[in-house]
Amino acid sequence: MAPRSNKSTFVSPRNKGGRVRSGSNTDTSAKADAGGGQMEQVRAELGLGAYTAAVGTTAAIGAGIAAVRSGRVVNPVAAARNIIKGEKVVIHGTPNKLTGQFIEPRAESWGAQEIGKPVVFNFDPRAANATGTVPYRVQEYSNPSLYFDPTKKSDFNVVIGRTPKSSVKTAKSTGYTYSESPVSIDKVLKSNKSPEKLAAELQRELRKLGTQMRGEPITQKAKTALIKRQNKKMRNYRQ
Repeated sequence: MAPRSNKSTFVSPRNKGGRVRSGSNTDTSAKADAGGGQMEQVRAELGLGAYTAAVGTTAAIGAGIAAVRSGRVVNPVAAARNIIKGEKVVIHGTPNKLTGQFIEPRAESWGAQEIGKPVVFNFDPRAANATGTVPYRVQEYSNPSLYFDPTKKSDFNVVIGRTPKSSVKTAKSTGYTYSESPVSIDKVLKSNKSPEKLAAELQRELRKLGTQMRGEPITQKAKTALIKRQNKKMRNYRQ
C-alpha cells in the first residue's frame, strides 16, 4: 500500500500552461477510422506534420489507434501522446487541498525515508490486480479516517495524472510505487462514495487519458478480507 504525500497541487485539465498536457477528449478523436483517415487526424491534434514525424512517432500513433479499436481506451491522441512523451498515467490519493499544477515530490512523505529522496507515491493502473484493489487502496489515502487518522478532515481527492515513465519505480522492500518527478493533475475525483462507483469513474477517466486499470473487480470474499485488514490496522493505529 503506497503512502500518500503531504503536499499536493492542482491544475484544471483545461489549463494549457502546465508542463504536461493531456490530449483532446473529443468524441471525434475517440472514433476509430476504418477508412484510414485517423492517422492524419491524430498527427494534426498532436501538432505533427504528415511527413515530419519520426518512425517511432508514427508507430506510437498507430499503437494509440489500435488501443481505441480494441476497446481499451477512447482517446488515441492521449494514448499516442503518452508513448511519444515517455509518460505514464498514475493514480494518487490525498486528503489535502489541491493547489497549483502538480503534486510535487516530498522527502517528508511517510515512507520516503526508506527511499532517501523526495518522491510522489502513487498507484499503477496497469498493475495486474489494479481493478480489484486500487479503488479501495486509494480511498485509504484520500480519506485518513478509514485508516491513518480518524480525527483528520479530508478533501477526498483522487488524482489521475502523468509523470515521466523513467521516474516511476518500485521500492524493493515494500513494493510501494513512486515517482521521483512531479505528477501532473489531469483529473480529480472524489473518493467519498462506494468503491464500486469510484472504480467505474476511475476506469472511465483513465480510458480518456489513454490507459485503463487491469484485472477483474474485487470478489466479495476478497473485499471482506480487505475490510478486515483495514479494521485491524485501524485498531493498531488507535492503540
